[in-house]
Amino acid sequence: MTRPGLGFILLLSSLHAVVLGRSIRRSDDLDPLETLVAALSQKINNLQAQLQALETQQQNQHAVSFFAQYSDYHHPNLQENTVLRFDNPISNVGGGYNAATGQFTAPVSGTYVFNLNAISDSSIWFNICIMHNDQCVALTQLTTVSSIGVTLELQKGDTVYALKRDGPGVTMYGINHTTFSGTLIKAH
Repeated sequence: MTRPGLGFILLLSSLHAVVLGRSIRRSDDLDPLETLVAALSQKINNLQAQLQALETQQQNQHAVSFFAQYSDYHHPNLQENTVLRFDNPISNVGGGYNAATGQFTAPVSGTYVFNLNAISDSSIWFNICIMHNDQCVALTQLTTVSSIGVTLELQKGDTVYALKRDGPGVTMYGINHTTFSGTLIKAH
């Protein structure tokens, strides 16, 4: 073999060793990158599953609230054990309040808060209850101005309403002076 031929073979051998060495190094470099890509792909899949679960949870949440008042300015002749029928619902999200009966019926089970604000047009007292399934759970004595609030755990279908229970007073102001409201805090 001639010297230039031997030099060419040595050059090819050297190039082959360099290329082979680099391909081995590239293979070593790719293995950690492939592991990292696989780990990141798993994290993305987990985050997508969490996002889907949160979106489903949000869709299952229910908005329920109402705010009602009397449509007349003067509301006379309240007899004992009379349901206060707030006939003017300003809002009724979720449709739980019935203006014809004055009752709120829980469309979903959960924790609710109810408030009653009342102004009498005389100084003659009477008692008002917030009723839960026909049981007085909160009572206020109205002489001129009174407010009452209660937080209740309701099951779907439970009823809540305001009741003029007893006392000699028979009249109160309406419109925005006497109001009844309820809001779902958390569904169960």
